[in-house]
Amino acid sequence: MSIFLCSISCTEDFFENEIPKSEPIAGKTTIGAYQSSLPYNLNVVYFIPSDVSARPEYERRISEFLLAAQEYYRQNMYNWGYGNRTFGLLKNPTTNRIKINVVSGSKPMASYNYSSGNQILSEVNSWFAVHPTDKTSEHTIVFTATPSINTEIPYYGLGRNCFVGDNEYNDYQYFNQNTTRGNQVKAYMGGLLHELGHGMNLPHDALPKSLQNTPGYGTSLMSWGNQTYGYSSTILSKPTAAILNNCQLFSTVAKPAGYFYNQNHGMQASVTQRTLSNGRIHVWGNFSVGSPINSLNVYFMPKDAPYHAVSGTAIQGSNAFYTYLDISDLYLTDRSYTIVVQAQFVDGGSNWQTFPLFNFVNGTPVIQ
Repeated sequence: MSIFLCSISCTEDFFENEIPKSEPIAGKTTIGAYQSSLPYNLNVVYFIPSDVSARPEYERRISEFLLAAQEYYRQNMYNWGYGNRTFGLLKNPTTNRIKINVVSGSKPMASYNYSSGNQILSEVNSWFAVHPTDKTSEHTIVFTATPSINTEIPYYGLGRNCFVGDNEYNDYQYFNQNTTRGNQVKAYMGGLLHELGHGMNLPHDALPKSLQNTPGYGTSLMSWGNQTYGYSSTILSKPTAAILNNCQLFSTVAKPAGYFYNQNHGMQASVTQRTLSNGRIHVWGNFSVGSPINSLNVYFMPKDAPYHAVSGTAIQGSNAFYTYLDISDLYLTDRSYTIVVQAQFVDGGSNWQTFPLFNFVNGTPVIQ
């Protein structure tokens, strides 16, 4: 089993405590009948192409999916030691329905294919420009109404936005059924959680291979966890929790305008030593940053396969880092690897640098 050191002995002013101290909530958000205990909340958009009708019971169905997603993220943050924190979501406490912003598309369904994320986002942004008080954060999820679950639409993350579909066949009340429909709903929910992760700043990553069958671990949501969710243990990795710790949607206090994602994200890093012994790769390096960080994530990145990038957190000493990985915890042994060193800034921003690591030659790793 690989272990990523997180021995925090920094006295450097640019490194803050990894686990935040409890902060008082600075007043809930209220918009009409909708309330939230957090100052920043996920913008939920229901996008309806011009020749498609809103799908039956979309308010109930989307509410149930996103409230379940909110609980999933809360549980994972708690498990990694960040307390009962999750993303903000405006909800009517009487009806248990979330706030959904309905945007009518200017074009028919056929115009919104898989590659049309930017086009849809442009129409959504135009709507928010006319309804500025309805935009409660910099993060948006767009549900596109579709006549079929097989209709081609954008289904991915794009910056701090993400896209999924909505059709009445996807109904959370069938999630636990061992039926064709239940299996479809599991796949839909896994995909929604995964794409929502991208919309909240998360990259692809994988847990060490040895943790796949270890109780309490399993498969990383941001790898192929969209396929395992509902069938086997599917969790957030520790680096993803560290990213969410700084995400605007998880903030328990309102910050000054322009605070999030706008600080100095300058970063310089170097790898000073790499060794390979007894089936384990060791990496030492140095780093400096332009504003405070509270985590330094590392990703052992196989060429052309980010879903299989085994991740961890590594910090040791003042402006120095160390991490290691057991070669047996890699999923792919037929290609070259780099290491990505990613600084997590307290305003939610990040920066990273990539360094060559090793290449597999006839199944054996050779340091580059």
